[in-house]
Amino acid sequence: MTNRADRGWGGKLCMIIVEPDPRLDQLRRLDAGLTRLAVWQHCLLITPFALITAGLTAWLTLAAPLVDPKLFF
Repeated sequence: MTNRADRGWGGKLCMIIVEPDPRLDQLRRLDAGLTRLAVWQHCLLITPFALITAGLTAWLTLAAPLVDPKLFF
């Protein structure tokens, strides 16, 4: 006796093979390396990204043309 689920698959058995992501080992090594760092080393890692963000913000602020506030009203 078959039910609707069996008819949908046509009575065939399917197998799904899941392989681990090859980048998983790299992520584990990166995580192990980051957990060994001291607090001041974490700050050194963040500093370049903070400086780039601040530099882009300052550049866009200076590069944008001045807008007359009366145009908004």
